[in-house]
Amino acid sequence: MLANSAGKPVLAVFSHPSRVTEQYLQAAPNVLGTQGAAILGNLGDDLGMVINPGAAFGFEIDPEGVANIRRDFKPAEESDGSDEAADREGQP
Repeated sequence: MLANSAGKPVLAVFSHPSRVTEQYLQAAPNVLGTQGAAILGNLGDDLGMVINPGAAFGFEIDPEGVANIRRDFKPAEESDGSDEAADREGQP
């Protein structure tokens, strides 16, 4: 667990095990791979996340952003297929 510039807690996640720098491996030497949906689904309402912390391409998602992602995106297995049916309607 890290703190952002405002002192709020954020979960550090990495897009690939190779992105975990030595600084983090010294503090937590074990790396666990999982799907992003599993992280977002279990993060809680008051916790944000930082993806690839310390990297030039890293970024933070605040708790509101996490909630928006949960609201707007669902795993494929939860889809009711209505989007796919709508896409096929315009095809011959």
